[in-house]
Amino acid sequence: MECYISNNAQQTFEIAYNLAKNTKWGTNIELVGEMGVGKTVFAKGFAKGLGIDAPITSPTFALLNKYINNEGHILYHFDLYRLESIEELYLLGFEDIFYDANAISLIEWPQIAQDLLPKKRIRIEIDKSDDNTRNIKVEQL
Repeated sequence: MECYISNNAQQTFEIAYNLAKNTKWGTNIELVGEMGVGKTVFAKGFAKGLGIDAPITSPTFALLNKYINNEGHILYHFDLYRLESIEELYLLGFEDIFYDANAISLIEWPQIAQDLLPKKRIRIEIDKSDDNTRNIKVEQL
Protein backbone atom coordinates (compact mmCIF):
# COMPACT_ATOMS: atom_id res chain seq x y z
CA MET A 1 0.00 0.00 0.00
CA GLU A 2 1.19 3.50 -0.86
CA CYS A 3 0.15 6.50 1.22
CA TYR A 4 0.26 10.19 0.35
CA ILE A 5 -0.63 13.35 2.25
CA SER A 6 -2.12 16.27 0.37
CA ASN A 7 -2.25 19.73 1.93
CA ASN A 8 -4.40 21.31 -0.80
CA ALA A 9 -6.28 20.70 -4.03
CA GLN A 10 -3.19 21.30 -6.18
CA GLN A 11 -1.27 18.58 -4.35
CA THR A 12 -4.20 16.16 -4.74
CA PHE A 13 -4.22 16.96 -8.47
CA GLU A 14 -0.46 16.34 -8.71
CA ILE A 15 -0.62 13.04 -6.80
CA ALA A 16 -3.34 11.82 -9.15
CA TYR A 17 -1.43 13.07 -12.19
CA ASN A 18 1.66 11.09 -11.16
CA LEU A 19 -0.32 7.95 -10.34
CA ALA A 20 -1.95 8.06 -13.77
CA LYS A 21 1.46 8.10 -15.45
CA ASN A 22 2.13 4.64 -13.98
CA THR A 23 -1.30 3.09 -14.48
CA LYS A 24 -1.72 0.48 -17.20
CA TRP A 25 -4.59 0.56 -19.67
CA GLY A 26 -7.23 -2.02 -18.77
CA THR A 27 -7.13 -1.07 -15.07
CA ASN A 28 -10.18 -0.49 -12.90
CA ILE A 29 -9.81 1.95 -10.02
CA GLU A 30 -12.18 2.27 -7.10
CA LEU A 31 -12.16 5.89 -5.91
CA VAL A 32 -13.49 5.93 -2.36
CA GLY A 33 -14.18 8.88 -0.07
CA GLU A 34 -16.97 10.92 1.43
CA MET A 35 -18.61 13.78 -0.44
CA GLY A 36 -16.42 16.85 -0.66
CA VAL A 37 -13.17 15.02 0.05
CA GLY A 38 -11.64 15.75 -3.37
CA LYS A 39 -12.59 12.86 -5.65
CA THR A 40 -13.32 15.18 -8.57
CA VAL A 41 -10.04 17.05 -8.09
CA PHE A 42 -8.31 13.66 -8.07
CA ALA A 43 -10.16 12.66 -11.28
CA LYS A 44 -9.05 15.89 -12.97
CA GLY A 45 -5.40 15.27 -12.13
CA PHE A 46 -5.66 11.62 -13.14
CA ALA A 47 -7.20 12.50 -16.51
CA LYS A 48 -4.49 15.08 -17.15
CA GLY A 49 -1.86 12.45 -16.37
CA LEU A 50 -3.42 10.23 -19.04
CA GLY A 51 -3.09 13.01 -21.61
CA ILE A 52 -6.73 14.12 -21.53
CA ASP A 53 -7.17 17.86 -21.95
CA ALA A 54 -10.98 18.00 -21.87
CA PRO A 55 -12.71 19.62 -18.90
CA ILE A 56 -13.40 16.91 -16.30
CA THR A 57 -16.71 17.11 -14.45
CA SER A 58 -18.33 14.90 -11.87
CA PRO A 59 -20.66 12.34 -13.46
CA THR A 60 -23.08 12.54 -10.53
CA PHE A 61 -26.17 12.89 -12.70
CA ALA A 62 -24.90 11.31 -15.92
CA LEU A 63 -23.49 8.26 -14.02
CA LEU A 64 -20.70 7.98 -16.60
CA ASN A 65 -18.44 10.42 -18.42
CA LYS A 66 -16.17 9.19 -21.20
CA TYR A 67 -12.93 10.93 -22.16
CA ILE A 68 -10.51 10.03 -24.95
CA ASN A 69 -6.85 11.03 -25.14
CA ASN A 70 -4.89 11.76 -28.33
CA GLU A 71 -3.81 8.12 -28.62
CA GLY A 72 -7.41 6.86 -28.61
CA HIS A 73 -7.30 5.49 -25.07
CA ILE A 74 -10.40 5.98 -22.95
CA LEU A 75 -10.99 7.11 -19.38
CA TYR A 76 -14.40 6.07 -18.09
CA HIS A 77 -15.35 8.11 -15.02
CA PHE A 78 -18.25 6.57 -13.11
CA ASP A 79 -20.28 7.91 -10.20
CA LEU A 80 -22.49 5.09 -8.91
CA TYR A 81 -23.84 6.97 -5.87
CA ARG A 82 -27.39 7.17 -7.20
CA LEU A 83 -27.73 3.52 -8.22
CA GLU A 84 -29.82 1.34 -5.97
CA SER A 85 -29.00 -2.16 -7.23
CA ILE A 86 -26.49 -4.12 -9.22
CA GLU A 87 -29.25 -4.89 -11.71
CA GLU A 88 -29.15 -1.25 -12.80
CA LEU A 89 -25.51 -1.72 -13.81
CA TYR A 90 -26.47 -4.69 -15.95
CA LEU A 91 -29.35 -2.79 -17.56
CA LEU A 92 -27.00 0.09 -18.43
CA GLY A 93 -24.42 -2.33 -19.88
CA PHE A 94 -21.65 -1.08 -17.61
CA GLU A 95 -20.19 -4.50 -16.90
CA ASP A 96 -18.63 -4.68 -20.38
CA ILE A 97 -16.79 -1.41 -19.81
CA PHE A 98 -14.99 -2.79 -16.76
CA TYR A 99 -13.17 -5.26 -19.03
CA ASP A 100 -12.08 -2.82 -21.78
CA ALA A 101 -8.31 -3.32 -22.27
CA ASN A 102 -8.09 0.04 -24.08
CA ALA A 103 -9.49 1.99 -21.15
CA ILE A 104 -9.13 2.86 -17.51
CA SER A 105 -12.26 2.98 -15.37
CA LEU A 106 -12.29 5.38 -12.43
CA ILE A 107 -15.27 4.42 -10.28
CA GLU A 108 -16.64 6.66 -7.54
CA TRP A 109 -18.95 5.00 -4.99
CA PRO A 110 -17.97 1.52 -6.26
CA GLN A 111 -19.64 -0.48 -3.49
CA ILE A 112 -22.63 -1.51 -5.59
CA ALA A 113 -20.39 -2.81 -8.41
CA GLN A 114 -18.20 -5.14 -6.32
CA ASP A 115 -19.57 -8.33 -7.91
CA LEU A 116 -19.01 -6.98 -11.44
CA LEU A 117 -15.50 -5.61 -11.07
CA PRO A 118 -12.46 -7.68 -11.94
CA LYS A 119 -10.80 -9.07 -8.81
CA LYS A 120 -7.50 -7.42 -9.77
CA ARG A 121 -7.98 -3.67 -9.45
CA ILE A 122 -6.76 -0.64 -7.54
CA ARG A 123 -8.51 0.97 -4.59
CA ILE A 124 -7.78 4.63 -3.87
CA GLU A 125 -9.20 5.96 -0.65
CA ILE A 126 -9.21 9.66 0.22
CA ASP A 127 -9.85 10.68 3.81
CA LYS A 128 -10.02 14.19 5.22
CA SER A 129 -8.09 14.76 8.46
CA ASP A 130 -9.02 17.14 11.25
CA ASP A 131 -6.34 19.56 10.04
CA ASN A 132 -8.00 19.60 6.57
CA THR A 133 -5.24 17.58 4.90
CA ARG A 134 -6.13 14.59 2.75
CA ASN A 135 -4.74 11.12 3.30
CA ILE A 136 -4.64 9.24 0.01
CA LYS A 137 -4.13 5.47 0.21
CA VAL A 138 -3.45 3.40 -2.90
CA GLU A 139 -3.90 -0.36 -2.62
CA GLN A 140 -3.63 -3.14 -5.20
CA LEU A 141 -6.52 -5.59 -4.77
